[in-house]
Amino acid sequence: EILTSDHNYIDTAEGDFYESECYDCGYKFVVWDLSETNNRDILAQLSNIGELLIIGKGRMKDFDTEEVPWKDKKSEITTIEMMEEVVSIGDKAFEGTSIENIIIHKDIEDIGDRVFENCNNLKEIIVDSENENYISEDGILFNKDKTVLIRYPSAKEGEKYVVPETVKEIKETAFYNVNKLKTIVMPDTVKMITDIVDQNTQITIWCRKGTVAETYGTGKANITLKLDNEVPEVILDESGNTVTIINAEDKGVGLAESPYSYDDGNTWTNEIKTVEDKELFQVRDL
Repeated sequence: EILTSDHNYIDTAEGDFYESECYDCGYKFVVWDLSETNNRDILAQLSNIGELLIIGKGRMKDFDTEEVPWKDKKSEITTIEMMEEVVSIGDKAFEGTSIENIIIHKDIEDIGDRVFENCNNLKEIIVDSENENYISEDGILFNKDKTVLIRYPSAKEGEKYVVPETVKEIKETAFYNVNKLKTIVMPDTVKMITDIVDQNTQITIWCRKGTVAETYGTGKANITLKLDNEVPEVILDESGNTVTIINAEDKGVGLAESPYSYDDGNTWTNEIKTVEDKELFQVRDL
């Protein structure tokens, strides 16, 4: 028996598979077949208190060409739990649900497209450390070697996010419906960006001039670009003991809010200064 056994159920012939109700307490759930081959290897159990349980073994079907069976109850789903041996999450499987967090267990090999789109309450995606295909950092979903940023949770706290320099690709819809994030800092390492921000989300992107991030953001009404193509100009005096920083405001803001340090990297500033001890001067890598 794969379903909860703490209730006295009456089964009816409703739902894609069947519907059950406990005649003692009124607890209800509906069960659907989610397996790719429709052989009931993977089942989804949705309770009347918003808990979606995915159980079984094998691959989940995609929902890019058909609606999920719980399409009319998406917003009521607040908890999703997947049992081990379920090895994939189908396209758009959890789209539009009201979950705040989700755990990707160690057996998940493939996460489909747009799985977490319109999950406007999602704050954190957690990946089991034993998973060989995916990793999460600060609640953000990546592939295992962090070269692909897959999903930034819509309701994650924080107004600014600096994309790690390991990232080469940002997946489509990665920043869709973010409701707290205001600024994304893109390193030069990012070489592939498609449709990462929806048209209704206002975002500022900081990047270098001539990068794919600039190309992506150019001409989009909802994206403000801050370009960085210069570093502070350093002038040494004749004795070589004093440095003066000329364009310290880092024309156009860009990747470095504070482009240089004069105390061995303890603090950073963008004010025009003359620094007596040139050995302490550092320019942040822009």
